[in-house]
Amino acid sequence: PAEAVIAGTVTRADEIGRLLNGASRAAIKLRGLEAFTALALSAGWKIAKSIDRPMSHDVLMKKV
Repeated sequence: PAEAVIAGTVTRADEIGRLLNGASRAAIKLRGLEAFTALALSAGWKIAKSIDRPMSHDVLMKKV
């Protein structure tokens, strides 16, 4: 629905993100906020709010 929202985290694509990725067994794709924003837009979502955290960006997305 048009009023749907999604909240989540985007792993940072910088040195901190690379360190986190190297220390994890999880398959983490380091996109960073800019690349993730483009990906979200291509799927019909926009970043309504973003909060920078030490290891990630917390995001709130809404339908375009």
